[in-house]
Amino acid sequence: MTTDDATRVRRRNDVSSRTSGEEMLLLDEATGSVHVINRTAARVWELCADEPSVEQLVDGIAETYGMTPADVHDDVHELVRTFSELGVVELLPAR
Repeated sequence: MTTDDATRVRRRNDVSSRTSGEEMLLLDEATGSVHVINRTAARVWELCADEPSVEQLVDGIAETYGMTPADVHDDVHELVRTFSELGVVELLPAR
């Protein structure tokens, strides 16, 4: 599935997270994989708890870092695609 601003993002239930210093570890219980993500990716992960749209993630990251949505739009989309490729989130159609 391709991502657009209306695409919703849902964290997989069998992926847990642990904070370690400035990084977060995503633990995929199904595969045994561990993914280390930075602070910004961790904030996106946290925001995914409520099945937001990509647009809501963009707005949340922009607000968190005092930037405009245009400044973070492409980076958030890329991060969502990366999370999807890693299999830690599911991409859902807009409601």
